[in-house]
Amino acid sequence: MNITIITNNPPHVEFGRINPEFPSTLDTLDCGFTITDLDQNDILTANITWSKDNLPHDSDNETLTVINGSLANTTMIGDIEPEDTNTDEEWVCIVTADDGEMTTMKLSNTTTIIRQMVANLSLLSKNGLTAIYEFTVINPYPATSEFPWILNLGNGNQVSNATNISLVQNEDDFVYVEYIYSVAGQYNVTARVTNFDITDEETIEVTI
Repeated sequence: MNITIITNNPPHVEFGRINPEFPSTLDTLDCGFTITDLDQNDILTANITWSKDNLPHDSDNETLTVINGSLANTTMIGDIEPEDTNTDEEWVCIVTADDGEMTTMKLSNTTTIIRQMVANLSLLSKNGLTAIYEFTVINPYPATSEFPWILNLGNGNQVSNATNISLVQNEDDFVYVEYIYSVAGQYNVTARVTNFDITDEETIEVTI
C-alpha cells in the first residue's frame, strides 16, 4: 500500500510600506502588503493589527481575504485615521497570514509621525502654460533651524530654494514659484521640505 503525505507550505508575508512614506498628523496611515503561498489552492486571509510606540493599538484591527501574490491594502476599517496620531509617535503594521492550516506573522518597518513642515500647496494662478504655485514652510521644532525645499513640477523638472529658509519655532514662510511648462497636461506637483533627516511633503494634481 502506498501512502502519500501531502505537506502544507506556510504563507509568506512581504511588505510594501506604510503609506504615506512621511506621514504627519494630517495623514491617514495605510498598510500595504503581499501574501504568497506555494499552495495555489489555499484560501488566504490576513489579520492586520497595529502597534503605537510598542503598545497594541486595537481599534483598527482588520481581517481581509487576499489573492495569492497580489498587493493588498488596509481599507477604511484598518487604516489609522489622523485623529488617532500625534507627532513623534512610532507606528508598526503587523500582518498575520493564514492559509487555513498555518499562520505567519510579520512586522513592517517603523513609521514615525513627523511634525508638519509644508502646508497649503496650491496652484495660485495659471495663464496658458505659465503656472504660479504657493505653499507654506513651517518650523514645528523648538530650535531655530533651516528648511531647504524642493518643488517637483511633475514633468521631471524641479525648483529648489537658492538659500535655505531659517525659521524660529512656529514661524512660517510663504513660497511662490512661477514655472512655464512646455506641454499642457495633468501633472502631480509635490512640495518637499527637509530638516536634517526628516522629510515632509504635500502633493496636488493640476491641469495646465
